[in-house]
Amino acid sequence: MNEIIKKNSSKFGLIMAGLMISYTLLAYIVDEGLFVNMILGIFLIIGSIAIFVISAVQIKKGLGGYITFKEAFSGFMLTYIIYAVVTTVFSILLFNFIDPDFAERLKDLTLEKSVEMMESFGMTEEQITTSLADQESVDKFSIGSQFKSFLMGIVMYSILGLITAAVIKKNRPEFPDMEVDDFGSED
Repeated sequence: MNEIIKKNSSKFGLIMAGLMISYTLLAYIVDEGLFVNMILGIFLIIGSIAIFVISAVQIKKGLGGYITFKEAFSGFMLTYIIYAVVTTVFSILLFNFIDPDFAERLKDLTLEKSVEMMESFGMTEEQITTSLADQESVDKFSIGSQFKSFLMGIVMYSILGLITAAVIKKNRPEFPDMEVDDFGSED
């Protein structure tokens, strides 16, 4: 793998991980309710996708304005994997070793938000009870669940990486010394 790809992917992966860990710590210290704020969650997802795309674009610039599909996809995914590994390890440490009670509080907050949302959709008490029973049976913060989330993220971001790579790829011209004007004649 090209050094420019490794360097930029590492830089942006670590920047994104640092931002997400900072946000997590800030929400942990200031207001745990920020973890279940749907609007903020949407902004975080959009922001992270933007950073992964910016990473691929910066790699293209570093390669002189040309990037193959493989290079663009590799750069995008390496950025995501670095980010995901760092944040997953942090989450495992926070929720399973540093403050396991925090995971329970967050689970309770998530269930409360789920009830509010289901009620706003007009679901019956029976439907809500069934849905809550399903949610309560899953420990989203266990090491196994964190690993599953990591793998699902790879699948989802692979799709985004494929789209990004298809959009930004630009192959080098086969004959760089020849220029063709608008009428097809050589200069």
